[in-house]
Amino acid sequence: LLHRASGGWHEVGSVAIDAPDLTEAVGYLRSTALGLAPRGLSTKLVIPNDQILYLSVVAPGPDATSRRSQITSALEGRTPYAVEDLVFDWWGNGPEVQVAVIARETLAEAEGFAIEHRMNPISFVAVPEGRKFRGEPWFGPTSLAATLVPDGEKIERDQDPVQVVARSLASEPVTAPRPAAKAKTAARPEAPAAKVQPQEKPVVAAPKPKAKTAA
Repeated sequence: LLHRASGGWHEVGSVAIDAPDLTEAVGYLRSTALGLAPRGLSTKLVIPNDQILYLSVVAPGPDATSRRSQITSALEGRTPYAVEDLVFDWWGNGPEVQVAVIARETLAEAEGFAIEHRMNPISFVAVPEGRKFRGEPWFGPTSLAATLVPDGEKIERDQDPVQVVARSLASEPVTAPRPAAKAKTAARPEAPAAKVQPQEKPVVAAPKPKAKTAA
């Protein structure tokens, strides 16, 4: 679990995918997130890089529609998936652009995990390593996003990837508290703020192979 703060993100806690009390531990992280964002919880899912193909593609454009078509053609045969089963983002203004590609089924799995644990996911992103991609790869909104964002509001993508600037609250993986000390959780999440503001959203990292989530 990460929470947006001035200058970056603070790590609040983490849960191992093989934790025997996974559901309870993730639920405890969720209650912590609600404490950090009392006006409502929403998250962005951060996909692990081992689920993403980064590559450079010759796509001179000249416009965005032409560039998208050129990238689509370049992806034919580059993965085990049909191009229509892929989602990609790109960066660059020259003849060659940086591209980040992921399978739709991976996004669906990540969203399913986040929904199961009531993390209210609204978008998919990644944190590229090195110089594979400039900025934060954006793989679009989740299928649940339209029900979480107020009518007329737009989900705003971040320009820069998630960067952890402090490790707070928990230095060890989170385990669910014993019943006697278990924190209370809301019966259901509060309504999201009138506008989806990144400052209001804690970040949640989902386990591999599912994507991380950022709230």
